[in-house]
Amino acid sequence: MKLKFEKRFLKKLSKLPRKDQIRILAKLKIFEETGRGDLVKLEGYDNIYRFRVGDFRLKMWLEGDECIVFDLERRERAYKR
Repeated sequence: MKLKFEKRFLKKLSKLPRKDQIRILAKLKIFEETGRGDLVKLEGYDNIYRFRVGDFRLKMWLEGDECIVFDLERRERAYKR
């Protein structure tokens, strides 16, 4: 699976502490190589998923063999919308 990142995700990632950035990118690399990780389809959406990394939730959509990561939130903020 090939990962792509939107600007919104990259901007939020750059504002995090370095150790959190490394942890998130390491989990995404494992997901890209193996397809394994805490990935759950969001209810009410066709192909939008959330990916859990500790206290962070990444939102992504799947299109064929591509996975596009478009948002990053802390757990307490991710489900308030």
